[in-house]
Amino acid sequence: MAKVVLELAEKDGKVIDIESDSDGESGTPDISHGEAANLCEQLMEACLQHGDANLDLAIGLLTHLRHFHVHLCQDELLHSRQTTLNHYFASQSPEHTM
Repeated sequence: MAKVVLELAEKDGKVIDIESDSDGESGTPDISHGEAANLCEQLMEACLQHGDANLDLAIGLLTHLRHFHVHLCQDELLHSRQTTLNHYFASQSPEHTM
C-alpha cells in the first residue's frame, strides 16, 4: 500500500529524488573516541566556568557529559589493542625516531 502511494506521489511530482554521493561519505567527519572524550572534558570545564546562570541545567549537563565520557573511555579500552614490549621498544629506538 505504501509503495503504491509513493509511486502515485512520484507521478504527481510531489516526491523529489535526491541522489547520494557515490563516495558514500556522509557530510560529517568521523570523530575518534579520544577526540570525543577530549571534547567532553572541554565541555565539562565550560559548564563549570559559565554555568552560574542556571545551576540546575549546568549540573544536569555535567552529569550527562561525565556518563558519556566514561562510556567513551570504556569503549576505547574494550576495542584497543595491546602492543608487545618488543614492538614498543623497537619503535622507541633511535634509528626509528630519525
